[in-house]
Amino acid sequence: MPYDTYFGGVNAFSKEQFTLVNGFPNLYFGWGYEDDDVYHRVLNANLSVQRLSYDVGRYRHLGHRHSILGNGILKLYNTKQQRYLSDGLNNLKYKRISYNLRPLCTWISIGLYNHTGQVMQEVSNGE
Repeated sequence: MPYDTYFGGVNAFSKEQFTLVNGFPNLYFGWGYEDDDVYHRVLNANLSVQRLSYDVGRYRHLGHRHSILGNGILKLYNTKQQRYLSDGLNNLKYKRISYNLRPLCTWISIGLYNHTGQVMQEVSNGE
């Protein structure tokens, strides 16, 4: 692990746990700090993190483009304590674009709305 509080990669939550931590924050786009933000949500909800041994909890990283981490993302991350109850599942606005039931998973494409009600980014399932 890159550091002791690392929470990136693959994580599992029950529906109740994910609701309790208010899901992922909606203000991050691109790569960087969103997983660390969620780690603090887990701690604030008095949940614990269980780490599997390497021989059990291992996966292949699929890779992604890294964003340039600027001051804006650090400023956003530094407000995590003030935002975790108001930025997440409870203020998420989206529309479903497609729904594709597969044998081992379900692919869902959505459009995320910004504060003005406009779709600001479509999130695709890779097709």
